Amino acid sequence: MSKSISFEVFSSFLISLTDVKLKCF
Repeated sequence: MSKSISFEVFSSFLISLTDVKLKCF
């Protein structure tokens, strides 16, 4: 259960990071 939660957090972090990159470039 904790693994799936951490995966969701990680994917959310990746999405936000990609969004920042798209805004910067």
